[in-house]
Amino acid sequence: MIFSSETSIQLEPNQKSDAVFKKTPSHGSRLSEEPVSFTDRLEESLSRAADRLLALQSPQGYWVFDLEADATIPSEYLFLQRFRNKQIDSGLRERIAT
Repeated sequence: MIFSSETSIQLEPNQKSDAVFKKTPSHGSRLSEEPVSFTDRLEESLSRAADRLLALQSPQGYWVFDLEADATIPSEYLFLQRFRNKQIDSGLRERIAT
């Protein structure tokens, strides 16, 4: 959610705000004059998420992102092969270990 530097809210302790930030094209985020229902906020959030994903999609229809992995994936592979009594090529084992 984007907040403008002009926005400030002061709440008393234990006070809840029904105001919702709404993005306006020319003015950044502003407080809505009227409370917005949960369903409306959910639909707006889903719509923005879908729009963002579609904007990241290639013209051919797929997405490309960096693949992230951690040490547990090769560790699980080694464990599985050991559990199945399968031999692992020593070169592969060395590459996985480094």
